[in-house]
Amino acid sequence: METVTAKELKELDPKRFDAEYHKWLEHAADYEWWDYIYDDFKEDMLAKVGMQVEDINFDVSYSQGDYAAFAGRMPLNMWMEREQWDEETTYAQRWPVLHLAAETGSIWVVTYIKRSYQACGVEVNNWGYPAGVFSELDNDTWEPLVLDQFAESDIEREVETWVNQTAYKLYKDLRDEYSHVTSEEMFMDSSDWNGVTFEIEEECV
Repeated sequence: METVTAKELKELDPKRFDAEYHKWLEHAADYEWWDYIYDDFKEDMLAKVGMQVEDINFDVSYSQGDYAAFAGRMPLNMWMEREQWDEETTYAQRWPVLHLAAETGSIWVVTYIKRSYQACGVEVNNWGYPAGVFSELDNDTWEPLVLDQFAESDIEREVETWVNQTAYKLYKDLRDEYSHVTSEEMFMDSSDWNGVTFEIEEECV
């Protein structure tokens, strides 16, 4: 009998390698391999758009039902300041009345996990008050302006598109990491790190 590494086994006896690899796969992902992706995502969302991510769910089993979704809250005004309406204009610049309403009032984007997919909504507690260049307006004039921009901007649909794109990117990051931790390369590396070798018949060498 000859003792070989996993890499050598792949070269000398591919069928045996496949068998050992699939045996290893049964427990390869039995740890919280997603932790650092969760942490990076939460930090990034807080820094970029002020979102407090409270929960994340996902499935990357390479089936039709695969998904990633997150639950959290962010102030609409911060999102409008950071995201582009077009290449030269942010949402805050394009819809200044709505942005000011979100800044002086209480308008939140709320994301949640609905069964196995991403959902979101815009929660309005109040429409804020006129300030800055709009400070001379009374509330009876101000609120219709805000409502007009809220409707014209279709901000709920715009936010929903962004949330779904963000959830899909999170899904791809999780899927790619899962592919990595369950790859043949990781099997060979894990075997080397743990000093695992395999015995084969000498005629295979």
